[in-house]
Amino acid sequence: MSEPPPKSDPALLGGPIYGSPPPAVETAEMGLIDDGPSARLEKIMMGDPDDREHFPGVLFRREEIPNDDGKPPKDAVIVQGIIGQYGFHEGRLKQSRPEVLKIINEVVTDNYIKGSGGGYTFLALCEDRKGNQWTGEHRSMEALLVLAIGLGLGGYCLPREFWSSLPGEMPYIWFSRGP
Repeated sequence: MSEPPPKSDPALLGGPIYGSPPPAVETAEMGLIDDGPSARLEKIMMGDPDDREHFPGVLFRREEIPNDDGKPPKDAVIVQGIIGQYGFHEGRLKQSRPEVLKIINEVVTDNYIKGSGGGYTFLALCEDRKGNQWTGEHRSMEALLVLAIGLGLGGYCLPREFWSSLPGEMPYIWFSRGP
């Protein structure tokens, strides 16, 4: 079942609209942790209405798509994710690079890093460098992956036609820590 589009209504070219924000984590004081990697990825993808300067949202908004012929704008960065296809605004995607690198360096283990481990299963991406689960949402993991691919900081180790031979039929992926 597809999710309703978020209030900012960004367009996702060739696939469903990127879903609702990941569930917030409650603290002992019942406050919300809104600066964790999942929340920051959501802000990068969708934008933050309270901080458009730092988080304008990297997906195209409906009003930025010139017509309804299903074709992406000429300057779109199109990334095929595991489930969906994403249409990123090139300028805003480039603007997100420092924050995406920060998240990669914070959560991605050396197993995934090109030149170190070289790549690892998407299924284990939910664990951070300290062995803690940073997200329980595959969509947050996919968001990190497609942002990294769009920025040239990540990719798939094997083409999609080989995924069925891998554990869980999920891809092995790689990331770069910069520059």
